[in-house]
Amino acid sequence: MFGLRQPAPASLTLPLFPLRTVLYPGGMLPIKIFEQRYIDMVKRSLANDEAFGVCLLTHGEEVAPAGTTQSFAMIGTLARIVRWDMPQLGILHVATEGGARFRVDRHRVERDNLAVADVTLLAPEPALAISDEYLPLALGLPAGLPHLTFDGAATGARHWKLAAIDRYAGPGRPLAWVDDAHDDSCHAWAAGRDGETLLVATDPAVGLTADDVTRLRAWAVQIAG
Repeated sequence: MFGLRQPAPASLTLPLFPLRTVLYPGGMLPIKIFEQRYIDMVKRSLANDEAFGVCLLTHGEEVAPAGTTQSFAMIGTLARIVRWDMPQLGILHVATEGGARFRVDRHRVERDNLAVADVTLLAPEPALAISDEYLPLALGLPAGLPHLTFDGAATGARHWKLAAIDRYAGPGRPLAWVDDAHDDSCHAWAAGRDGETLLVATDPAVGLTADDVTRLRAWAVQIAG
């Protein structure tokens, strides 16, 4: 989860990156950067271990020539760079993680056309559980799919999801488990099951890939005989 290295002040000044997308607290956002103003911003962010702000662009273009007008939402999210790459000279690929939300109190445009704002950090919104009735709709899945409920409590050194998965699958039912946080107890559990078991590890910043899906399909075909 995102967190500033030092206690976060109630207000701060930071550069803004208006985009036609929204970064949520705790979410990941990959950005391709090639404009000089944003390359310089990223260099400063990396050098000083500082966040920048992402706001939803409401008017204008993401790639805006000097002198053109951009408008953006007054609520944004802190973004910290967690990975970066330069596949070719002049182009940066950065992966950012969302932190606290903020309110833009005032902003200005610097000589290099970079927007800089004085912002006030906002308190996190309370987490609300989505009922089983609506969760499939939020994920774009059909209703009525079987699902597990996790109590969040680990038993001894076991992974905190294992108890619920074990109850659901039993010792002999074939099972594929896709997760971004398998640990040693998961692999030991899988090796000791009678049923065919496949653990698919994903990168939390990427999620399920086409290669993962191909592997899962091939496994399903194999165990179906």
